[in-house]
Amino acid sequence: MKIETTKVSFKAKLMIKKMRNQSFKYKENQIIKELKNYKYVPFDINSVKIDPSFDLEIIELKNALGYLLKPKCGSHERVVYQIHGGAYIIPVNPTNFDGAYLYSKYSSNSDVFIIDYRVNEKFPKAIEDVSEGYDFLLTRYNNENIIVGGHSAGGGLAVALAFHIREKELLKPKCLLLASPWLDLTCSGQSYMKNRIVDTMFGSLYTQKESNIPNLYTDKEFETNEYASPIFGKFNNLPPILIMTGSDEMVLSDSLALEEKCNQEGSFAKLYIFKGMWHDFYTKTDSFKEAKDAWKNIELFINNPS
Repeated sequence: MKIETTKVSFKAKLMIKKMRNQSFKYKENQIIKELKNYKYVPFDINSVKIDPSFDLEIIELKNALGYLLKPKCGSHERVVYQIHGGAYIIPVNPTNFDGAYLYSKYSSNSDVFIIDYRVNEKFPKAIEDVSEGYDFLLTRYNNENIIVGGHSAGGGLAVALAFHIREKELLKPKCLLLASPWLDLTCSGQSYMKNRIVDTMFGSLYTQKESNIPNLYTDKEFETNEYASPIFGKFNNLPPILIMTGSDEMVLSDSLALEEKCNQEGSFAKLYIFKGMWHDFYTKTDSFKEAKDAWKNIELFINNPS
């Protein structure tokens, strides 16, 4: 089911205008330029001021770290497994913790586990770490109390994790929550060109023949591997999936294809498309109407993923 908002709120319009002025100032989008020239800087947990209403437990995995946030008022029976975005090259950052608190708020004060997967090494290191993080959670929580939330590249990793769980016949999580998932590293969907001029985050007014979202995660030979670009996988026997994205995104095609393929191949997926919204528009805030609506959708889906 596709449900699209028909009116952009006043506050969102102001935010879009500001982003558009920043994004379209140069021939090459500034965010894209920063991604192409990004130099890896490891995440330092000391750079984050932890909300005093949460306890933090640092989990050491084989090749990665995880940050388990536990609300002091929570029952600690349920956990949201948060898989961050960042084009597969940017590690966890302090704003991901803002998103973690929101996941907890809208899931009845659940614990939240943030995985700091390897972004300084190429495919398949990230999915290996994300899979190991899920194995850890199965030692602490009942699988029906594990909710996987991924945004952008993290959305791609969340679907790849679902493939891994199916392949290894592990216990499935309750559901997947995907924000603007990047599922196709070949950028072959129609929206990559159709929305290039209107996408306030990755778009550009500069005319070119191909998408300008760089894939720095895989070598060419792995671009269509289902664990790197899940859109090329099979979609049977997956957990229920909630997908939310903006109508003006270059990666919109990925969400459309995911919903269609899931529902054709026997899995359940529900897609919400928000008019005028940008990439990951709700993942760090609930301060404007569209973001509030998105988080309300999450709350409802967690309680009834169907």
